Amino acid sequence: MASKIIIIDYGLGNLLSISNMLNYLNIEHIITNNPKEIENAHKLIIPGVGSFDTAIYLLKKNKIFNSIMKAFEANVIILGICLGMQIFYEKSDEGNFNGLGILKGKIVKFKKNKNLIIPHIGWNSINSNTISEFNLKNKKFYFLHSYHPEITIKHHFDSVKYSYNFPAVIKYNNVFGVQFHPEKSGENGMQFFKEFNLL
Repeated sequence: MASKIIIIDYGLGNLLSISNMLNYLNIEHIITNNPKEIENAHKLIIPGVGSFDTAIYLLKKNKIFNSIMKAFEANVIILGICLGMQIFYEKSDEGNFNGLGILKGKIVKFKKNKNLIIPHIGWNSINSNTISEFNLKNKKFYFLHSYHPEITIKHHFDSVKYSYNFPAVIKYNNVFGVQFHPEKSGENGMQFFKEFNLL
């Protein structure tokens, strides 16, 4: 039985784009910045567009940082999108603040080479499908980012190749993260949200 989804409004992210897609799919959800509602959610979506340090600053300013941690400890299903996924990690090369630390490791900038354009913008395909909750292999999704998670064996991930392979989908216990933007990924993004709704 699908449960109501909370989209966290902490000041960064494509809130309306995500909400519009969920509305189109008739998926029940609300947008809120209320810490108590976030702590008691059934499912959370953390959007994100911007910088790592700004995201952490706003989460703490709005008293949401600790609410996300309490939700994680209560086994609430949490999805982080793009920057919303990156803040799950301990650190980022993009800033100096500590992240949530749910995922061990850090966020790194793309390694420069003469053939690599940064940021990584556009459509790219998922290479693997180790995360059984989603059927993602060979499907294309829309990316827009200059940083990505480092490769670690501490949690499951599916990769994408942009000059080299990097993690694009993450799973750790009740936490999921995607480096792409499902809300900008057309039919594949819609299918992704349908599958997330059924978790």
